[in-house]
Amino acid sequence: MGFAKAFNLAKLKELSHPPILALSEAQLKLTGVLWLVACLLLVWASVAFMLKGDVWLWPGMAGIILSQLLVILHWHDTKGGTVANLIMLLIWLPAYATLAWKENAEKAGNLLLSGASLQNLPVVQAQQLQHLPMPVQQWLQASGIVGKPEIETMLSHQIATMQIKPGGDNMQVKATQYNRISVPGFAWQVRVSMMPSVYMLGLDRYEGGHGYMQIKLLGLYSLTNAMARK
Repeated sequence: MGFAKAFNLAKLKELSHPPILALSEAQLKLTGVLWLVACLLLVWASVAFMLKGDVWLWPGMAGIILSQLLVILHWHDTKGGTVANLIMLLIWLPAYATLAWKENAEKAGNLLLSGASLQNLPVVQAQQLQHLPMPVQQWLQASGIVGKPEIETMLSHQIATMQIKPGGDNMQVKATQYNRISVPGFAWQVRVSMMPSVYMLGLDRYEGGHGYMQIKLLGLYSLTNAMARK
């Protein structure tokens, strides 16, 4: 509406008060253009958000900031827009925190694996399996591991359900785990969906003889943050 009002494209009774600062005609037209830009940014961010990508975050924040500045400038007519901007901000904050957590967890996992050497790994011999229980021996032999280089690193993706207590509600779990074998270490990142739009993020890491665990609600509120020697 701000764009239409600035360029006299429509008569809008909702926008009848002047801005809180004295503006020239050219400046008023500029604010109209900025209203259009804010609208386009928020529409773009909304579409990207529904497509489940992270690309919406920065256009969304730019749209929220620009929109709120314009709301303040035209406060008498548009102060109600502050509520909409606050709602969008409450959506943006956990989304950004989740992205930051994901990048930090991936960095921890990649750092763990980056120190591993995959050159000249010893080959698995049949006699190495003889001390293992027979079902394990049979499984490893069937997997074809004998005669191949020993595994030094591993990356696995996990999907599961979890209950806090027996008989409790099932919560959907998605996790990624990084493992290093010769120098024991792992990094396990997990997202636990407690209910629609409510989730916990976790990072469980062991490296250099120390364990570290962090759990956050919505990526914002720390529930557990502990480090200990294991």
